[in-house]
Amino acid sequence: MAFDLEKFDFKQIKKHSSSQAEIYFCRFNLAKLPLARIKEGLKQRNLGDHRAAEIYVSRSMISWLLSKEGLDQPWNQVSLRGHCQIDGLSGHLSLAHTRSICLVARSPAPVGVDIELKNRKINLASQDKFIGPGDSFAFNDLLKKWCFKEAAFKALATQSPKAPKTLKEVEVKGERFYYNEASGSLDFLKLEGHIVALAKLT
Repeated sequence: MAFDLEKFDFKQIKKHSSSQAEIYFCRFNLAKLPLARIKEGLKQRNLGDHRAAEIYVSRSMISWLLSKEGLDQPWNQVSLRGHCQIDGLSGHLSLAHTRSICLVARSPAPVGVDIELKNRKINLASQDKFIGPGDSFAFNDLLKKWCFKEAAFKALATQSPKAPKTLKEVEVKGERFYYNEASGSLDFLKLEGHIVALAKLT
């Protein structure tokens, strides 16, 4: 049977409980996706395979969320407004991917989410590029620090044109983050084999 791009298996989408936001995640197998047809649907035939898969799965998840609001919008017509909002869908969104998982976070307030494989190697020398003198983390794991910063940066990106330009500009103190007059909370979510950080402006 041919793979029907319009009939995404929504049973794959799982909801993660969090007091901060609604978190939806979906695992996918790159080898089982009709990548050429996905790229054709996006009108971007030169797109990389992983990027095409990420766009297809995340937009299908958003299409599913829209359907729960009574709106019918095909996956390839889903367009993020300002990278954090969808017309017809209340609240703010944030997206994150690995090579086999897509995450969508949804919250009434600006939100940011980041996901990394636990076994991802990160160069110790790179910390100077994203950790500032005012940062104070409650843990030593460098990859977790990166996730916290990335999630906070995404949440603050909604504050354009007053958003930070680099991760280093975002200050982390314990489970809070700060930039100019904006601040918010940080948390980790449990997902086997992964580090998932969630940031929310408060």
